Amino acid sequence: LWFALYFYLCLCHEPFRDEAQSFMIAKHNSIPGIMRFCWEEGHPWLWHLFLYPFAHLGFPYAGVKWLGFALTAAGIGVYVRKSPFPLPVTALTVFLEYSYYCSFGRCYALMLLLCMLTAASWKNRLRRPWLTALCIGLLASVHLMAWPLCLMLACIHAAELVRAAGSRWRLLAPLAGLAPAALFCLPLWPQIESTFAKFGWNPGVVFVLLGLSAAGTVVIFALLPTVLGRKERLHRDLCRTPVRADQKERERRRLRASA
Repeated sequence: LWFALYFYLCLCHEPFRDEAQSFMIAKHNSIPGIMRFCWEEGHPWLWHLFLYPFAHLGFPYAGVKWLGFALTAAGIGVYVRKSPFPLPVTALTVFLEYSYYCSFGRCYALMLLLCMLTAASWKNRLRRPWLTALCIGLLASVHLMAWPLCLMLACIHAAELVRAAGSRWRLLAPLAGLAPAALFCLPLWPQIESTFAKFGWNPGVVFVLLGLSAAGTVVIFALLPTVLGRKERLHRDLCRTPVRADQKERERRRLRASA
């Protein structure tokens, strides 16, 4: 039903101007040129890189919406396959608003797919930390809206790796996940600077404060379970009622009598 409905929406959809702009940037530029142009788009250039081979192989502009449909269908497929919810809930939630992204060729379809892949890899994040970190980094490389979520997930992931037993090399996994995010997001720096300048903020100071906040969050998440565990054990020891000697003697007599 989902496939039929949104297939029909794609047939009826007339491409927007912003869809054309992304496709033209990918078609008429090399990869360095795309990096120079992406700051005018306002989001990282991973979507343009995805469009690059299709545009240069002669893929029609009117067909870009079908790329969005394929990406969204793949994201919905991962969600249905890996969803922890009961089947009726899963069947209803595939029709939420995010499904609308499939009917036009924009980067949101790619963000939905990567969000579902990140959620699917989260269960095994301690066994396969590199895969989870890569999914988080690629998700952050699609749109600025994903940055707060990815920062929170990266902090939690790093804190759990600090607490978990195993090779210390795994602690580098969250940093490795930042590599694709840096590659695709750094060309946005001119726009970030101009946006902060409107508010009178220094972007360097803002990002330093964000880095310190992220490091503090990792430390708190890593130490909090230990602190809470010690507090719980201390509370249990303090509240334990001492057993008197006469109570023990009465208990022994009761057991002998019942025997």
